[in-house]
Amino acid sequence: CVHHIRVKENTTLAELERLYPKLRGRTGAVCTEEFARANGAILLNRSKD
Repeated sequence: CVHHIRVKENTTLAELERLYPKLRGRTGAVCTEEFARANGAILLNRSKD
């Protein structure tokens, strides 16, 4: 999942979902550490919003 875009000038969450259909419904506020781990994440990046 993707919680936020690091460089907002490069893309949007909606664009990521369009380009990568597996991300649909897995971007934005829903992407918490708990959600990510429940969906198989083994690596987390805690960059700031």
